[in-house]
Amino acid sequence: MSHRYDRTGKDPYVEAARNVENQVFRGGDEADRAASDETFNVLSNAIVSALGDIAAAAYRHGINSPNHLKGLSRAVADTCSCVFATYRGEVDPEPALHAIEGDPRVSSLPPVVQDKLRREVEQTRQLEHLLLSARRIPELIDYAGSLGLEVQDEAMDQGTLLLGQHPTRTAEDR
Repeated sequence: MSHRYDRTGKDPYVEAARNVENQVFRGGDEADRAASDETFNVLSNAIVSALGDIAAAAYRHGINSPNHLKGLSRAVADTCSCVFATYRGEVDPEPALHAIEGDPRVSSLPPVVQDKLRREVEQTRQLEHLLLSARRIPELIDYAGSLGLEVQDEAMDQGTLLLGQHPTRTAEDR
């Protein structure tokens, strides 16, 4: 899923890159290296995409009023240090997926539920593997630009708006 942002005021990607530069690399050779190897773009794209994912989850559950979103942004900010301090890397999803598939109680579920669970596990398997190798839309646009292709950032915003207000369709509804 690609996210759409109102860029008439501040551009979230520019803000994220500026904040990465100011907060992580405070000038000097380290900042120059980070700028030359696209670290600012990579990190700003990751920040904006991850925060967009959080906003999308909130919207799906009806959390989209200005007050709720301000509270959610504070919750994210307050949680961020813990997440970063405890992060240890990416793991292979297969053990968790195998645990679900191998649970002996699966056979006691109704056949329709078993089929739905199998589909969900397979879709999750595909998604988890793609997350390790595929690019999000902002990263793909940057990559295309690095190859000399001209893709305007606004191209991300031109798709049909799939999620904009509550209630919106959940995965179960699709």
